[in-house]
Amino acid sequence: MPDYSSRQRTRRSEENIEAVRASIEADPRTSSYHRSQELGIARTTLRRIIHGDLKMYPYKILEMAQKLNPDDYTRHLQYAKWSIEMAENEGDFGEISSCQTRHISR
Repeated sequence: MPDYSSRQRTRRSEENIEAVRASIEADPRTSSYHRSQELGIARTTLRRIIHGDLKMYPYKILEMAQKLNPDDYTRHLQYAKWSIEMAENEGDFGEISSCQTRHISR
């Protein structure tokens, strides 16, 4: 039978709750893995403090893949006008354009 006496045991004490709160305020982008190591608190205890006591829930901020340039609006407008003109002049362009748009937006 394994010996669990050396296992790190932490509690949701007021000191730990305040330490976690201060740590999050100081650097909210630190991962729970690194935060638990810095504070000496088990990851499960840290998660229980963050969710249960502090009522905070982690989320990931997604970075934009590409920033918009000032001329993007003009280029988009030109493309929209061009596609309307093509749809009026060629009957099957609308089907091709919608397929391309579906493919591009994925």
